[in-house]
Amino acid sequence: MIFTWQNIMRTIFLVSIGSITVGDQLSTLFPNNWKVIESLAEEHPYIVALLNANQQYVCTGITINKRTVLTSGHCVDPPPHFIAVATAVIIGGEGAMRNLIEVAATVLHNEYTFDVKQTEPNITRVHSNIALVFAVRPVLMHFMTPAEIANHYATELRDTRMTVVGYGELYTGTIVLQRQAYNQTPCSNPKWYYCVCGLEDSVDILGTYEKEFGEGAPVLLDKKVVAIAATPSGSMIEPKGDVKYNIFTVIGPYLSWIDKSQTVTNLKLHALINSSDTHKEVLIKYILILLVITILINTDDNLCKINN
Repeated sequence: MIFTWQNIMRTIFLVSIGSITVGDQLSTLFPNNWKVIESLAEEHPYIVALLNANQQYVCTGITINKRTVLTSGHCVDPPPHFIAVATAVIIGGEGAMRNLIEVAATVLHNEYTFDVKQTEPNITRVHSNIALVFAVRPVLMHFMTPAEIANHYATELRDTRMTVVGYGELYTGTIVLQRQAYNQTPCSNPKWYYCVCGLEDSVDILGTYEKEFGEGAPVLLDKKVVAIAATPSGSMIEPKGDVKYNIFTVIGPYLSWIDKSQTVTNLKLHALINSSDTHKEVLIKYILILLVITILINTDDNLCKINN
């Protein structure tokens, strides 16, 4: 080959273009890439953050109707105070967040069990690790569409590749949406009831998150939610190796419980709100009566002064 200036310049141009393309592809794998963070929010608008009384992030959840958020049972002990909606970034601290909706009630499954050894980070027993969070007002659908839930059981999720999407902290301290893919693997503990487990996908070798993230987050299969993350991604190591591992509570066995709990709780909240409104109406009427009486008394006093 004859190395002319034209050939040299053409080679440099092609190498440069190739480097840019590879660089762009690699950058999309990193969790602090804002294009990735924003795309996660656009693809999964039903994902919400649960915050404490100081408006600090506690857990992830998903909206399933206009008033209800589905999350891990471990996430409502203690109960959250706010639901942060329609955001890819959580800015902690009281008064810092917009799009906050107050929590009216939480419902934890009556068979909920989440036992952890005190001496080591080892979960010994999990049962019915699922809960519902109810907003004060039925306005969640004004901000997003609900998640699509698939009716699968653990046996139907064998040999699948699932993805967790939830909130987590970057090294900078900012809390953003992140994701991690998992390959289904047998759970190492037979006392993790109605659960499916996963090993982090080795394809994501560059990592798709920086710190632990996503407790209570949705576990997705073909864009449908099949489970809820029982523990944060990155917090557990596979017992027989050094691969990161996670436990997911499968939603299928709990669909009837979810429907029943929503019906009962919504009726209670409706009755409570109506009762509160009735009390307000009575109070307003009482104040108006007192106001009228005060005006009449003042009028009588003025008339007496004129007559005198």
